[in-house]
Amino acid sequence: MAAVSGYLIAGAYDEQGRTFTIRRFKTFPVESVLEQGDLEQLADYLRRHETDGEGQVVILHGQMPVWLSVDEVRQCLADLDAIRSQWPHHSTET
Repeated sequence: MAAVSGYLIAGAYDEQGRTFTIRRFKTFPVESVLEQGDLEQLADYLRRHETDGEGQVVILHGQMPVWLSVDEVRQCLADLDAIRSQWPHHSTET
């Protein structure tokens, strides 16, 4: 599994390159699995709201809200872009 450690997100791709498991988000240890479409949806949402002055809230595990400042939104987008660019079986399908 290829590992990624970014500003806010650390994790690894599965052996088949179909999913990415987030192991750390900000300072929180997590185990959240993203497919490419999930990653694209999250990145698109954050891009649309990147300049919102109060930041954004993302939900971990479908239950734990985590607030991101405007700077953290940008850091998260950088991490998501790095994950997307290194996806082992990168496709344009979402």
